[in-house]
Amino acid sequence: ALEQALVQVNTSQSEEELEEEDKKAMSAKLVGSSSA
Repeated sequence: ALEQALVQVNTSQSEEELEEEDKKAMSAKLVGSSSA
């Protein structure tokens, strides 16, 4: 049970990091398109 909980926490953290990366990529694309 503890192992499963740890896995869930790790996956949730990684998902949040991925979302942050996506947001950064989106903002970068918006900035690049607007400046171009």
